[in-house]
Amino acid sequence: MLHQNRQAFHYEIDETDKLVTAWAALPLITELFYRMGLNDVINEEIGARLSQGYSDAEQVLSLMLLNISGGESVEDLKMLEGDPGLKELHKQLEGANAKGAKKGGKGIKNRWRKERDRCFPSATAIRDYLGCFENPGESEKRGMGRSFIPASNKHLAGFKEVMAGMLAWLQERDPQRSATLDQDATLIPTDNKEALFNYQKERSYQAFNTYYAQRDLVIHTEFRDGNVHAGYEQLRILKEAIDQLPQ
Repeated sequence: MLHQNRQAFHYEIDETDKLVTAWAALPLITELFYRMGLNDVINEEIGARLSQGYSDAEQVLSLMLLNISGGESVEDLKMLEGDPGLKELHKQLEGANAKGAKKGGKGIKNRWRKERDRCFPSATAIRDYLGCFENPGESEKRGMGRSFIPASNKHLAGFKEVMAGMLAWLQERDPQRSATLDQDATLIPTDNKEALFNYQKERSYQAFNTYYAQRDLVIHTEFRDGNVHAGYEQLRILKEAIDQLPQ
């Protein structure tokens, strides 16, 4: 056996004042977001942030990028905010593509009373935004021993139209003559003492997803309490998913 002389790999660090990013794929997601017209669709259909601060589209896009980058909580947005290269690319794409929301929405500059000092929303701003999708009156109806799914408020219901817009965009560019839909409920264990018990006698929540096989895409999802059995209102969900498909 020949002896191999392994030498250390030599490298040099070249100092530069150019901005770089560790999240090179995220600007591509952002560009696709704008190419699909999701900025206008989200602002119009969700409509929770029509005037001041981050728009609906900016909030949703930030959550998308957080999820894609492996973030586990809204606090992880600081990873994206702490990357100067990513922030610069994000600002360029936002400035080139963003428009004022319809229904009286304002443009980027007019949404801020003071000079904007962040690219992505803070964890506090995101939590405040997520609160817009709660339906307080419905929460009182849930409880032990019965299946219950809170009714969506108008902002949460708007995501159905957003998904319909995405599917229409895909159909225009890649027509499909059939759609095979697969539905599945997945239990999500939790230590939250407010979570209800599932059939395995564990506290959990549940994600009920509808998968579009030809598109390799989840086109409908509903977040439920853990005690809701998998078949509860399954037909309603199937009809909602079908309604989102291009005619």
